[in-house]
Amino acid sequence: MTGAVAPQPQKLDEWVFQTIPALLPQNGLLRPGLDDCAYIPLGEGGMVISTDFVNASPAFVELGIDADLPYELGYLAATASLSDVFCSGAHPSGLALGYMAPPSDIPDELPRFLIGAAAACAPWGVPIVGGDSKGSRSSRVASSTGFGWVPREQGYLARWNARPGQKILLSGPLGGFNAAVVLRRFGSGGRNPAAVRDAILRPVLRPGLALHVAGSGGGAGIDISDGLASDASRVAETSGVALLIDVAALPLHPLTSEAAPLLGVSPAAFAFGTGGEWQHLITVAPEALDGALAAGGILVGEVTDGPAGVYVTTRSGGRTAVAPLGHSDGVYAGFPEEICDLVRRAHRSLMSHV
Repeated sequence: MTGAVAPQPQKLDEWVFQTIPALLPQNGLLRPGLDDCAYIPLGEGGMVISTDFVNASPAFVELGIDADLPYELGYLAATASLSDVFCSGAHPSGLALGYMAPPSDIPDELPRFLIGAAAACAPWGVPIVGGDSKGSRSSRVASSTGFGWVPREQGYLARWNARPGQKILLSGPLGGFNAAVVLRRFGSGGRNPAAVRDAILRPVLRPGLALHVAGSGGGAGIDISDGLASDASRVAETSGVALLIDVAALPLHPLTSEAAPLLGVSPAAFAFGTGGEWQHLITVAPEALDGALAAGGILVGEVTDGPAGVYVTTRSGGRTAVAPLGHSDGVYAGFPEEICDLVRRAHRSLMSHV
C-alpha cells in the first residue's frame, strides 16, 4: 500500500472508503462505498460474503459482567456476520470462524468459542463449515466470515440503492445496548438485571424485514452496528440522497426510559449512541410499504433529494442535519465513556431542534 497515509482513528472509516478501491483491480465485482458485504455476481443472482472481527475486550468485559469470554466472543462474532448477511437480503448458508489466543489456552477455549458461535447460528439453521485457530502471544482475536446467496441481483440490499421517494424502516427497537451499558456502569444495574445483561450479551436479530424486501423489489440496507446516525449517513452518502428521520417515530428499547435520568437526556438520544442491537435500516419503494410493515418493519422516515446526509424533522415541520455520530475504534478509553459522550451529544443536538 505504497503512499497510503496512516489515518487518525476517528477518520478510519473515511480513509478505508477513499483508499481501498483505488488500490484494488477494477474487475467488475467492486461497487462504491465498500458495503458491509461483498457481492459476487453468479448467474442471475450472486454470493454475499461478510467478515467481522470482535474486540478482544468487548463491553461486557469492561463492565465486569461475569461471563465465559470464549463463548461470548464466539456468540458475538457469529451474530455480527449473520446480521450483515441477512441485511444484504440473503439467508446465510454457512460461517467460517477464526480464533487466536495464547497457545496454552487454545485447547480449553476453542471448543467454548465454537459452542458460543453455534448457539448464535442454531435459531437460523446456519452451519459452521470451516475456520482456523492459531496461538498468539498478544491478545485474543475472534473473527467470523458469513456467506449466503441472493437469487437475483435486484434483491441485493446494497447501501447505495436508496432512492428519493423511498420509505425508511427499522427492523426493531434501538438504544437498548447503550442504555444497558449506562445502567450497568452508572446505575445499580437496572430494575431488571437479567434484561440489562441480555441487552448487552444477547442481541435479537430480526431478519424478516430484509428478507421480505429483498424478495419483493429491493431497496437499500445496512445493519446498525455503529449507531443510527453513523450508519444511516453511510447509506445517504453512497446513494447521494438525504435520509429524513422522524425522531418521534423511532422504536426505543424499554431500558432507554430507565437509563435516561442517569445522564439527564431524552430516551431517544440512546438510539444515536453506538450500535449493539444489530437492527436493520431498510429503504423500500412506497408501493412496497404495506408488505414491509407486515414483515415487521417500523416506518421512521423517508428518502428525499440531497444534499446527502441524515436529517431529523423539526418542531416547525422543517428538517435539520444530524452529525454522523457513532462508534469509532481507538478514540475513547472504553465503551461506557464513548456511549455516554455520544448519547449526551445526540441529546444536545436533537433537543435543540425536535
